[in-house]
Amino acid sequence: MKNLMIFIILLFITAGCITTKGNLFYRDSYSVQQPRRDNNYNVKEESKDYLDVLNNEESNKSYNYGIKAYQNGDYKNCIKKLDYAIDNLKSDTEKEEANVFSGAAYYLLGNYEKAKDKFKAILSKNKDYKINDSIFKPEVVDIFEKCRNEVK
Repeated sequence: MKNLMIFIILLFITAGCITTKGNLFYRDSYSVQQPRRDNNYNVKEESKDYLDVLNNEESNKSYNYGIKAYQNGDYKNCIKKLDYAIDNLKSDTEKEEANVFSGAAYYLLGNYEKAKDKFKAILSKNKDYKINDSIFKPEVVDIFEKCRNEVK
């Protein structure tokens, strides 16, 4: 009899766990966090912040893909990805790097004027920028230094 009572009590407790709100096993539409409905809630502002995060993530992916494309000799895709990243990246350092790789890719594809424009864009903002001569071909480094002299 005692065992039967314990079994019934456990059965009611277990049944309560499955059907009671605030429980690990219970889920309904109200258990999901509802949006705030106060006076300070601004849907447009929150959406803009979310889109900024998405754009930044997409820009970072595009930046990384562009660098890899350059390393693999795929200069057309390098330019495509890095030019997208340049327009959307927040970090000035990453924008400078993207411009260098994009400019180098333009140069290696024979578009020397576009390459110079990219290099001059960097040097007009940062005259002390140093190009990494262990990554880039000597002719790219030379044209970069020529652009430095033209910007001065």
